[in-house]
Amino acid sequence: MDKRGNILIKTDDGYKEIKDIEVGDLVYSEDPLTGEKGLKRVTNVFVNETSVIVRIYAGDEEIETTPTHPFWVIEKGWVAAGDIEAGDKVYLYSGEGREVKEVRFEYLDTPIKVYNFEVEDWHTYFVSEQDVFVHNSC
Repeated sequence: MDKRGNILIKTDDGYKEIKDIEVGDLVYSEDPLTGEKGLKRVTNVFVNETSVIVRIYAGDEEIETTPTHPFWVIEKGWVAAGDIEAGDKVYLYSGEGREVKEVRFEYLDTPIKVYNFEVEDWHTYFVSEQDVFVHNSC
């Protein structure tokens, strides 16, 4: 998240807030089977609601997500955000791992809007200024 609490996505035009991603935008993606990286087109956008937020603290950033959103965890593969543990290492665009310091759950009285999108071919993208690797399925 940026300093205003917005979830940032790595695009061909710099970082963009997830709520502003549109069909046709180009986002950085990676093929999890080959490691090939490239720009891929957004093919669909989704707005849902949730009453549970997961806050993942890795490096000097907090990533806010839904419990079911898959993150690539080194030596584990795809792991739902709600199952990530302190000590896990999330995979970054640079190829490095960033250790998760803490995971917190927040239970909301009123559901909030959450955003996601589908990416062509590899169905992956990078979130936050650390460029953490996530899957577009939830």
